Amino acid sequence: VFGIARIISLGCEYFSILSPATTVKIAVLGAILKIFCSALKASAFGKGVTAIYAVNQDSVGFNAAKKLFNKVGHVVTLENEDEMHRFTSIIGSGQAFLFQVLNTYLQELEKITISDQAATKLMFLDFITSLGDSFSQDQNFERLINKIKSPGGTTQAGLDSLKMNNLDKILQDAFQAAEDRSIEISNEQ
Repeated sequence: VFGIARIISLGCEYFSILSPATTVKIAVLGAILKIFCSALKASAFGKGVTAIYAVNQDSVGFNAAKKLFNKVGHVVTLENEDEMHRFTSIIGSGQAFLFQVLNTYLQELEKITISDQAATKLMFLDFITSLGDSFSQDQNFERLINKIKSPGGTTQAGLDSLKMNNLDKILQDAFQAAEDRSIEISNEQ
């Protein structure tokens, strides 16, 4: 299984795959499950994220599906089916939101490194990797930010601009829009 997958609910007994975002309906050891797979191939790196929900979370089928998705990354067990829409907005869409922010960063970097685009891409890759490395050492974003900024400095000026322009609200609105669309799509089916 590639991509971000999520077991949505009990309901159908057949298996179908669509693309690029995939909805799969399947019976697993007697439990009827519906699975959604995103186009992103994080599971190919063992870093997929699966949200799973069923009415009977003690069933053999539910536990078999959970075991299967653990092989391609992380599994989140949801308490109710409605949480699946929020999961879709955060895990399914959230990566694209971050990619949009990183694309803006890369475009700004390319403005000052015009002469060697290959070196720029490698520098950018190291930058992205360093973010993960930093977070693996300290999972507190406030502390990580404080290690970079200094009062009255350039980073503080940029952070103040992000706050003044309400970046948090812009991202929260994006998550809400994605969640609302997930609800609409599920009502269309």
